[in-house]
Amino acid sequence: MTFWADERGVTVQVGTILLFATLIVAMSVYQATAIPSQNAEIEFRHNEELQGQMQDVRNAVIRTSTTGTSQPTSITLGTQYPSRMFFINPPPSSGTLRTTDLGAVGIENVTARAPETADYLDSSQTNLSFSTRALVYAPNYNQYGNAPDTVLENTVIYNRAGEGNATLTGQQLVQGRSISLVTLDGSLSKSQSTTASIDPRALSPSTTETRSIPVESTGNGNVTVRISTGLGEEKWNDLLADQIVSKPGGYVADVSVENGILRLTLLGTDSNGESVTYDLRMAKVGVGSETSETNATYITNVSGGGGASVGEPTTLVAEVRDRYNNPVSGVRVNASGGVTPTSARTDEQGRVRFSYTADTPGTETVMLAIDDGSEERERVNFEIEATAGGGAGGTYDVEWIAETGLDCDDEFTVCVLNRSQRRGATLTADVTYGGEPVTDTAVDFGLNQTGIITTTPNAETTDSNGRVETEIRASETGTVRLFAASGGDADPVVIRVTQSGELPGIVYNEDATPTRGNRGGGPQSGFEFSVTNQLPEDVTLTDVRIDPQDTSIDVLSDPSTGEGRYESELHVEAESDGTSDVGNGVSLPATIDIDRDGQQFSYEAPLRQEPRIGGDGGTATFYLYQFERNENPVGMTNEAVDITLYFEDHDPVEFTVNEQDGDGGDGNQPSANIEYVISDTSRNNNARYQLSYDVTETNDFDRLEVRYNNLDENYDAASGRYETTDSRGKTNVFTAGGTMGDDYEIVLTAYDASGNVLGEERVTDTVDGQSPPGDDLSTPSSPQVQNVDIRDRTNVRQDEGRYQVFYDVSNSGTFDAVEVEFRNLDNEWATETETAGQRNGNIWYRRGGTARDDYEIIVRVLDGDGIVVDTQTITDTADDTDP
Repeated sequence: MTFWADERGVTVQVGTILLFATLIVAMSVYQATAIPSQNAEIEFRHNEELQGQMQDVRNAVIRTSTTGTSQPTSITLGTQYPSRMFFINPPPSSGTLRTTDLGAVGIENVTARAPETADYLDSSQTNLSFSTRALVYAPNYNQYGNAPDTVLENTVIYNRAGEGNATLTGQQLVQGRSISLVTLDGSLSKSQSTTASIDPRALSPSTTETRSIPVESTGNGNVTVRISTGLGEEKWNDLLADQIVSKPGGYVADVSVENGILRLTLLGTDSNGESVTYDLRMAKVGVGSETSETNATYITNVSGGGGASVGEPTTLVAEVRDRYNNPVSGVRVNASGGVTPTSARTDEQGRVRFSYTADTPGTETVMLAIDDGSEERERVNFEIEATAGGGAGGTYDVEWIAETGLDCDDEFTVCVLNRSQRRGATLTADVTYGGEPVTDTAVDFGLNQTGIITTTPNAETTDSNGRVETEIRASETGTVRLFAASGGDADPVVIRVTQSGELPGIVYNEDATPTRGNRGGGPQSGFEFSVTNQLPEDVTLTDVRIDPQDTSIDVLSDPSTGEGRYESELHVEAESDGTSDVGNGVSLPATIDIDRDGQQFSYEAPLRQEPRIGGDGGTATFYLYQFERNENPVGMTNEAVDITLYFEDHDPVEFTVNEQDGDGGDGNQPSANIEYVISDTSRNNNARYQLSYDVTETNDFDRLEVRYNNLDENYDAASGRYETTDSRGKTNVFTAGGTMGDDYEIVLTAYDASGNVLGEERVTDTVDGQSPPGDDLSTPSSPQVQNVDIRDRTNVRQDEGRYQVFYDVSNSGTFDAVEVEFRNLDNEWATETETAGQRNGNIWYRRGGTARDDYEIIVRVLDGDGIVVDTQTITDTADDTDP
């Protein structure tokens, strides 16, 4: 018996091996191409978020410089990649945040208007130059190779890249007649892939109005500000465009940058030849380690001196300041000339008080000094003219007479401030002499202890009625004695600070509502919400941070060319309104500086101002419009957005807005089922998709949106296209913007009439030129265009071009028409189309150009639904000859 070999299993084994090999090759290709592309997208999004966080750092530094209180913030230096079961990720990307030497900031040809202050603040005697640093974030991405460094310098955030710099914020150096020099100090270097905390520290804060020093030109030309910078002259001209002399309220006469030094020239005199007075504010903020504290530099007078009565004490008040013109506490001041005590230390406001009593009539000079008093700036003199007591030589009579926000007894000796009702109050003092008001005299406000209340201002000059006001703000509960002193007299009042319940604040009203703005239809792609100010005083809103919890919502951009509600990205209606209108929108998340970011220089209020929210129940309504994903508006019905509000004199307020807060319902929307079949019908290097769909299981259907995202164009929907239809079921062919070599993501989204998402389906065609996985639709037998003959009938003598197109269409499939498109390649692709209904024949076309123009001629076959089923393209680039 003969046995034959049995080889029936070989084919199965070989097929299995080939299938496994194909799978390995496909996974290798995906690992080498798709994974890096996806990671690059993640890194790009992180860099956008990082730029917003750097703006938060900038705002924290500025607030620290003006409040004296640290404003901690954080920054995410690197990013993580999503876990992948069968593929490999690189290590998490990292970044480095570090301080770098920048140079110096300084002011020249300037002097203080107050003589005692001018002993120091006079550029002809003192080098008014201060070193400063920059804060730089340098990314270290694995795929996003051309990511820029993001830099903070001189209150400006900008991106530094090889092709140039792009500013992200405005500047705070010069605002009208206000000059603000904020320097950065310290050593910081953090390199990691996680979140890092930044804790700015006030080394010399400029916290009150008294820290704004009136200065003017020394009388020899204009005032000059010199700043070390990494930005060029063109960028600084853009940043300062609304401050130039040709603009209302502008004083900048010239802007130049040379060798990394910005030189700002400010007018020394106005059009009438009068000296221009500027308010100079300087501050120093530290980050990281190795920061240097400031020391006492000079002493100046605040109040006291002038007339006094023999035998009656008069109070002399001086202030010790550092080189940034800010107060220094704990400094010993020595006195001479019969004052008591002979030595004292400055309080937390940098002030020191002495009492002088004249024994005999005449003029006496009292000197107060710091250090050894060897330099003029280290000492201050008070000239006191003493007269005999009684009559015109008596002391002033100082008395507290009125209050707002306090509960006082009839004698005005004890007042109560309840922090649960209000944080501050105003007191009024009256100064008389011989029963008549004393005008234009200094009144000093002092406390017997610090830490419970503060006074603003600490000294004031009486008005035409002999009255002055000071505002007190309570920071803790307790009892403190407040004095008003002038001309040898002082009146005390006891302030008791209590707290009976929760502290008032700025409260989100939980009333967020999605809105479609001024549009009659479309998705509700905006948000409205409001806050209430429970504080007794008005508050000024400076910045708004907007951070959608759905990170795919990437842009806030209004679609209009106007400004205001629903026509700007951010509009705030309050006691005084504010608007921020940004060209081309802002990438999210973002922090918007309301009176700076995106504003045009011609804008007036309320577009170029920070909104003010009234106290005692004042409200502000916010309008955010519109949110977008891949350049398409997003329905915000089921979305949540984290909001942070920043204020001038109040802590930030954080909350989340979503539709569940307002009247939009509970978010439980009826769902829709989308059944679909998609086939890739690409031909002739032209990407086309045929879509059949049906929407079921809901009666709320309004429309279906179909988006074609070109994956080879960074998910840019605009590089493909999108279309909408109000039909529940349809078959359609869509010609995408790319070629058949591109990959596409096709997104089907069903909406109701309010713009709410009822359902969504996504399919990705990453197998070029073939049907998307799992959604095969066999291409039906279609008619074919064939036997195309195009003849050039050009009449050169008359300079006239003509074509005759002969064609034949196969009998297979449903035929409806032949369309011939003539594109003039020399006339900006001007297009004209001729159509015929016969399966074979010819079309004459007398072209609109000349015999010298080149043409592309496209012949298409259309079926009964108007769907293009075949195409042939011929180009005539050999003039006056047959294609």
